Amino acid sequence: MTNNEQAQVMAWLARLTKSRVIVEAGTYYGAATKVLASANPYATVYTADPYTSPRFKETNVVFHQGDFLEMLDIYGLDQIDFAYIDATPIEEHGTEHSYRYRYRCGMECAKRATPNGIICFDDTNPAPWKKPFRELEQIKEMCQLNIKALKGFSVWYKEEE
Repeated sequence: MTNNEQAQVMAWLARLTKSRVIVEAGTYYGAATKVLASANPYATVYTADPYTSPRFKETNVVFHQGDFLEMLDIYGLDQIDFAYIDATPIEEHGTEHSYRYRYRCGMECAKRATPNGIICFDDTNPAPWKKPFRELEQIKEMCQLNIKALKGFSVWYKEEE
């Protein structure tokens, strides 16, 4: 998670949609996890990261040390209200494939999203000296809102059926 404003926006969006199932790809130190869990005490926050193992005092957090996509299947998460995607496999970090995994995670969450479900992507505004990546452009195209002021924060939502 990049800044306090972004955290406030995510917490507000998750509360607005009355999210009960929140998923996060890329836990790192758990800053976003803690914000989402604290702002939504009636939700369960499922978060996955293969590289870190943070500890949470929040009782509504389920941490999976491993792959995010595997976590969705392991816990049977077929009805997702809110997703935060901020993960890049170490072997792809900084390469032209940096956003491939994020795009795959977002597409899988979109398939499992509830009506009015929301997916937030982080880091969708890369440094100007980097060339645009195909997968990043696909993420931006799928999203209805791209906020450059929040260091590249893009939002997709599923229209109510």
